[in-house]
Amino acid sequence: MPDVDPAIMIPEPSPSDARCRPDETAWALTQLAPGPASVQVLDSLYASRLSDAGLIDALIASERQLAMLQAKQQEFLADAARRDPDGELYFREEVACALKLAPVTAQDRLDTAVALTSRLWDTRELMDAGRLSYVHARILATAVEPLSDEVTAKVQTRVLRRADGQTSGEFRAAVRRRRLRHPRPGRAA
Repeated sequence: MPDVDPAIMIPEPSPSDARCRPDETAWALTQLAPGPASVQVLDSLYASRLSDAGLIDALIASERQLAMLQAKQQEFLADAARRDPDGELYFREEVACALKLAPVTAQDRLDTAVALTSRLWDTRELMDAGRLSYVHARILATAVEPLSDEVTAKVQTRVLRRADGQTSGEFRAAVRRRRLRHPRPGRAA
């Protein structure tokens, strides 16, 4: 008997399911939590064997896997930032070289990762579950950067309610609306 996700009662597909029933497998991967087993099955799908709907499902499934991996990457980046808070060990430059980024972009990624592993933990958890992209998370992290932890928590709670069904543009607008209700300290609304 195949493994079954107890939360939704969908059997975990196998690589042989991907070959025999590619569309059903792609759909199942959109419903199940992302993880190593799902990556293996996703890798067994061939685009040419999928129907139009199956191809879209495979894209959704792959996006969920990417979000999960990007959530994991945030842990690594945040730890690098915490090991070198003053920049004396040149971790920012090491990260820039490792990820082939400009140093200023690497610093932005490090800052976002620190936020996502601390005061924006709920956002990172949605990434880990494959329900929120890094793009969405970065939009939120950038917008709340100057806000207090208390206000950040309020903004995060409100915007995450519908985030997994929004495009990045829709999410940016929702964050902006919430952010405008809580102006930067010392500035008029």
